[in-house]
Amino acid sequence: MVNSGGIIIKSAFWIVIALILSSLCSACISNDRERGTELAQGTPQGIEELPEGGSQFYSLQDAVTALQWYTENENIDISSLIIYSIHGSYTNIEGRAEEWLFGVEAGGDPYIIIFSDGEWTKNRWGERFETKSINIDEIIPPEDLFRNNRDKIMELMNGTGTDTIVLDIVDDKAIIAAISGEGFRQLILNAYTGEVIVSDV
Repeated sequence: MVNSGGIIIKSAFWIVIALILSSLCSACISNDRERGTELAQGTPQGIEELPEGGSQFYSLQDAVTALQWYTENENIDISSLIIYSIHGSYTNIEGRAEEWLFGVEAGGDPYIIIFSDGEWTKNRWGERFETKSINIDEIIPPEDLFRNNRDKIMELMNGTGTDTIVLDIVDDKAIIAAISGEGFRQLILNAYTGEVIVSDV
Protein backbone atom coordinates (compact mmCIF):
# COMPACT_ATOMS: atom_id res chain seq x y z
CA MET A 1 0.00 0.00 0.00
CA VAL A 2 1.29 3.43 -0.94
CA ASN A 3 -0.11 6.24 1.16
CA SER A 4 0.20 9.97 1.84
CA GLY A 5 -2.04 11.86 4.26
CA GLY A 6 -1.79 15.22 2.50
CA ILE A 7 -2.68 13.79 -0.90
CA ILE A 8 -5.62 11.87 0.56
CA ILE A 9 -7.08 14.99 2.18
CA LYS A 10 -6.67 17.06 -0.98
CA SER A 11 -8.12 14.40 -3.30
CA ALA A 12 -11.03 13.73 -0.96
CA PHE A 13 -11.81 17.45 -1.01
CA TRP A 14 -12.07 17.48 -4.81
CA ILE A 15 -14.18 14.32 -4.85
CA VAL A 16 -16.63 15.85 -2.37
CA ILE A 17 -16.82 19.06 -4.44
CA ALA A 18 -17.46 17.04 -7.62
CA LEU A 19 -20.17 14.97 -5.94
CA ILE A 20 -21.88 18.12 -4.71
CA LEU A 21 -21.74 19.61 -8.21
CA SER A 22 -23.15 16.43 -9.69
CA SER A 23 -26.04 16.27 -7.22
CA LEU A 24 -26.85 19.96 -7.57
CA CYS A 25 -26.39 20.37 -11.32
CA SER A 26 -30.07 19.81 -12.12
CA ALA A 27 -31.13 22.41 -9.58
CA CYS A 28 -28.51 24.87 -10.85
CA ILE A 29 -29.72 24.47 -14.42
CA SER A 30 -33.35 24.84 -13.37
CA ASN A 31 -32.57 28.00 -11.40
CA ASP A 32 -30.72 29.51 -14.36
CA ARG A 33 -33.70 28.88 -16.59
CA GLU A 34 -36.02 30.54 -14.06
CA ARG A 35 -33.73 33.57 -13.93
CA GLY A 36 -33.60 33.68 -17.69
CA THR A 37 -29.81 33.51 -17.95
CA GLU A 38 -28.28 32.05 -21.07
CA LEU A 39 -28.15 28.28 -21.07
CA ALA A 40 -27.37 25.98 -23.98
CA GLN A 41 -28.21 22.32 -24.35
CA GLY A 42 -28.60 19.65 -26.99
CA THR A 43 -27.50 16.24 -28.23
CA PRO A 44 -24.24 16.27 -30.21
CA GLN A 45 -23.99 14.42 -33.48
CA GLY A 46 -22.27 11.06 -33.18
CA ILE A 47 -23.46 10.54 -29.59
CA GLU A 48 -26.09 7.86 -29.10
CA GLU A 49 -29.25 9.12 -27.38
CA LEU A 50 -30.26 7.52 -24.11
CA PRO A 51 -32.50 4.47 -24.57
CA GLU A 52 -35.92 4.95 -23.01
CA GLY A 53 -36.02 3.53 -19.50
CA GLY A 54 -32.32 2.68 -19.47
CA SER A 55 -28.98 4.11 -18.43
CA GLN A 56 -26.01 4.71 -20.66
CA PHE A 57 -22.32 4.75 -19.85
CA TYR A 58 -20.20 7.11 -21.92
CA SER A 59 -16.47 7.23 -22.50
CA LEU A 60 -14.50 10.39 -21.84
CA GLN A 61 -14.06 10.63 -25.61
CA ASP A 62 -17.85 10.77 -25.97
CA ALA A 63 -17.86 13.68 -23.53
CA VAL A 64 -15.01 15.39 -25.38
CA THR A 65 -16.94 15.01 -28.64
CA ALA A 66 -19.90 16.66 -26.91
CA LEU A 67 -17.64 19.42 -25.65
CA GLN A 68 -16.31 20.08 -29.16
CA TRP A 69 -19.87 20.15 -30.51
CA TYR A 70 -20.84 22.60 -27.77
CA THR A 71 -18.04 25.02 -28.59
CA GLU A 72 -18.88 24.92 -32.29
CA ASN A 73 -22.56 25.66 -31.65
CA GLU A 74 -21.76 28.40 -29.15
CA ASN A 75 -19.23 29.96 -31.55
CA ILE A 76 -16.47 29.55 -28.98
CA ASP A 77 -12.91 29.15 -30.21
CA ILE A 78 -11.93 25.67 -28.99
CA SER A 79 -8.33 26.86 -28.65
CA SER A 80 -9.47 29.41 -26.04
CA LEU A 81 -11.23 26.78 -23.93
CA ILE A 82 -9.15 25.71 -20.91
CA ILE A 83 -10.09 22.55 -18.99
CA TYR A 84 -9.23 22.54 -15.29
CA SER A 85 -11.09 19.52 -13.93
CA ILE A 86 -12.94 16.45 -15.17
CA HIS A 87 -15.32 14.38 -13.07
CA GLY A 88 -16.95 11.08 -14.02
CA SER A 89 -20.01 10.12 -11.93
CA TYR A 90 -21.24 6.52 -11.57
CA THR A 91 -18.20 5.15 -13.38
CA ASN A 92 -18.12 1.45 -14.23
CA ILE A 93 -15.18 -0.94 -14.21
CA GLU A 94 -14.50 -0.12 -17.87
CA GLY A 95 -13.83 3.56 -17.11
CA ARG A 96 -17.06 4.79 -18.67
CA ALA A 97 -19.40 7.10 -16.73
CA GLU A 98 -23.09 7.95 -16.74
CA GLU A 99 -22.23 11.63 -16.36
CA TRP A 100 -19.16 13.79 -17.05
CA LEU A 101 -18.54 17.24 -15.60
CA PHE A 102 -15.93 19.62 -16.99
CA GLY A 103 -14.65 22.64 -15.11
CA VAL A 104 -13.58 25.02 -17.88
CA GLU A 105 -12.83 28.63 -18.66
CA ALA A 106 -13.94 30.19 -21.93
CA GLY A 107 -12.93 33.76 -22.70
CA GLY A 108 -11.80 34.10 -19.08
CA ASP A 109 -15.22 33.10 -17.68
CA PRO A 110 -15.56 29.90 -15.59
CA TYR A 111 -18.24 27.32 -16.43
CA ILE A 112 -19.31 23.83 -15.44
CA ILE A 113 -20.23 21.83 -18.55
CA ILE A 114 -22.23 18.68 -17.84
CA PHE A 115 -22.62 15.74 -20.22
CA SER A 116 -25.42 13.42 -19.10
CA ASP A 117 -28.09 11.25 -20.74
CA GLY A 118 -26.52 11.91 -24.14
CA GLU A 119 -27.06 15.66 -23.78
CA TRP A 120 -24.96 18.54 -22.53
CA THR A 121 -25.69 21.62 -20.48
CA LYS A 122 -23.54 24.48 -19.24
CA ASN A 123 -23.76 26.69 -16.20
CA ARG A 124 -21.65 29.65 -15.15
CA TRP A 125 -19.44 28.92 -12.14
CA GLY A 126 -18.89 31.51 -9.43
CA GLU A 127 -15.13 31.23 -8.99
CA ARG A 128 -11.99 30.97 -11.08
CA PHE A 129 -10.41 27.53 -11.05
CA GLU A 130 -7.16 27.28 -9.10
CA THR A 131 -6.04 23.87 -10.33
CA LYS A 132 -3.63 23.10 -13.16
CA SER A 133 -5.03 23.03 -16.68
CA ILE A 134 -5.53 19.62 -18.31
CA ASN A 135 -4.10 18.67 -21.70
CA ILE A 136 -6.91 16.41 -22.88
CA ASP A 137 -4.78 15.05 -25.74
CA GLU A 138 -1.98 13.87 -23.45
CA ILE A 139 -3.74 12.28 -20.47
CA ILE A 140 -4.16 8.51 -20.50
CA PRO A 141 -7.75 7.61 -21.48
CA PRO A 142 -9.76 6.33 -18.49
CA GLU A 143 -10.47 3.05 -20.31
CA ASP A 144 -6.72 2.36 -20.40
CA LEU A 145 -6.18 3.42 -16.78
CA PHE A 146 -9.02 1.18 -15.61
CA ARG A 147 -7.89 -1.76 -17.73
CA ASN A 148 -4.31 -1.50 -16.45
CA ASN A 149 -5.49 -1.29 -12.83
CA ARG A 150 -8.54 -3.52 -12.98
CA ASP A 151 -7.57 -5.75 -10.04
CA LYS A 152 -6.89 -2.78 -7.75
CA ILE A 153 -10.16 -1.10 -8.72
CA MET A 154 -12.09 -4.32 -8.10
CA GLU A 155 -10.56 -4.44 -4.61
CA LEU A 156 -11.68 -0.84 -4.01
CA MET A 157 -15.22 -1.75 -5.01
CA ASN A 158 -15.29 -5.00 -3.02
CA GLY A 159 -13.84 -3.29 0.03
CA THR A 160 -16.63 -0.71 0.12
CA GLY A 161 -19.45 -2.90 -1.17
CA THR A 162 -20.23 -0.72 -4.18
CA ASP A 163 -20.39 -1.50 -7.90
CA THR A 164 -19.82 2.07 -9.11
CA ILE A 165 -17.02 4.51 -8.48
CA VAL A 166 -16.14 8.12 -9.21
CA LEU A 167 -13.24 9.42 -11.28
CA ASP A 168 -11.68 12.85 -10.93
CA ILE A 169 -8.92 14.19 -13.13
CA VAL A 170 -7.37 17.23 -11.48
CA ASP A 171 -3.86 18.63 -10.82
CA ASP A 172 -2.21 16.01 -13.07
CA LYS A 173 -3.85 13.19 -11.10
CA ALA A 174 -6.52 10.61 -11.90
CA ILE A 175 -8.36 9.90 -8.63
CA ILE A 176 -10.42 6.71 -8.67
CA ALA A 177 -12.56 6.39 -5.54
CA ALA A 178 -15.10 3.93 -4.20
CA ILE A 179 -17.51 5.57 -1.76
CA SER A 180 -20.31 3.92 0.20
CA GLY A 181 -21.77 3.73 3.67
CA GLU A 182 -19.09 1.15 4.43
CA GLY A 183 -16.20 3.52 3.77
CA PHE A 184 -14.02 5.42 1.34
CA ARG A 185 -11.10 3.93 -0.58
CA GLN A 186 -9.11 5.37 -3.45
CA LEU A 187 -6.45 4.81 -6.04
CA ILE A 188 -4.56 7.90 -7.25
CA LEU A 189 -2.56 7.72 -10.48
CA ASN A 190 -0.53 10.18 -12.51
CA ALA A 191 -3.01 11.10 -15.25
CA TYR A 192 -0.24 11.40 -17.84
CA THR A 193 2.00 8.42 -16.99
CA GLY A 194 -0.27 6.03 -15.08
CA GLU A 195 2.18 5.85 -12.17
CA VAL A 196 0.58 4.91 -8.84
CA ILE A 197 0.75 7.80 -6.34
CA VAL A 198 -1.62 6.54 -3.61
CA SER A 199 -3.23 3.15 -3.25
CA ASP A 200 -5.65 1.95 -0.55
CA VAL A 201 -5.32 -1.66 -1.75
